[in-house]
Amino acid sequence: MAHLTTFFPLRKINSLQLNWKLFFLLWGLASFGLLAVIPYVLTIQQDKLQAIQMPLPLPALILVQVVIQVIILGLLTGVGLGIAEKIGFGAPILADRLAGLPVKKKYGYIWLPVVLIGLAVSAIVVFLDKLIFSPIIQNQLQTGRLNLPETVHTPIWEGFLASFYGGFTEEILLRLFVMSLLIWFFSRYLQHRTHQPTPLVIWSANLLAALAFGMGHLPTAIAAGLPLNTLGVTRIMLLNGFPGVVFGWLYWKRGLESAMIAHFSGDLLIHVITPWLFLT
Repeated sequence: MAHLTTFFPLRKINSLQLNWKLFFLLWGLASFGLLAVIPYVLTIQQDKLQAIQMPLPLPALILVQVVIQVIILGLLTGVGLGIAEKIGFGAPILADRLAGLPVKKKYGYIWLPVVLIGLAVSAIVVFLDKLIFSPIIQNQLQTGRLNLPETVHTPIWEGFLASFYGGFTEEILLRLFVMSLLIWFFSRYLQHRTHQPTPLVIWSANLLAALAFGMGHLPTAIAAGLPLNTLGVTRIMLLNGFPGVVFGWLYWKRGLESAMIAHFSGDLLIHVITPWLFLT
């Protein structure tokens, strides 16, 4: 990947104050991703929603949860952006655009490689899952006389909308907030002589953020009835952690926008292109 590292040169570290225009834009994108994923989640969870007694009507419950999560997203976006600007990270393309600076000539060449990286990462994930992990896990379940719940096939449009959650909301939470916070903490308290983040610090933060992302999928696996044995946990951590490391690397080398576009493109492959190919 040395040629890609050359293609995406390390950005200079700047000392900036919080960009409020950028904050509201990123908060809006994160909130949009949260709203966009609701139809997909409702379809996936429809059987469970029918089986439980809810304290409020479903629309009211969704409204309450959305309001709370949007507020939390605002807090985490603000903290993440403030920390990112201190350590020389952030969203340089959007920042330049909001400042009225030309971006097409300066950044236009990065989009195709970023999209291809996102597609390639997700293609590897689909390959590993469909051809390696799923057959082995299914064989283990059959040996134990267990069956997985029937797969819920969501409409293509719901998968398309859900891709915005991964591209916008998850990247703002995991890269802008979690990864930036870890880099700042490691640089400030664990490094000697300088607070400037070293590659070791950045890679450590990247791996931990990806690990947290993988661990966040464990409850979903439990709810789906998947076994949390060594193979099951390895599958979840690898298939979610590997893309997270790549997106974190893009965040480091070219800013948040590159990670967002790569993640969105990869989710389109998983939630839209692959289901369309298999279903047709």
